[in-house]
Amino acid sequence: MMKIFVKTLKGTSFDVEVKPEDT
Repeated sequence: MMKIFVKTLKGTSFDVEVKPEDT
């Protein structure tokens, strides 16, 4: 599992957990 920090155009930010095999 790897955590990705995502910032949307609206300025909101949230963490997304994705599997390494998922592209």
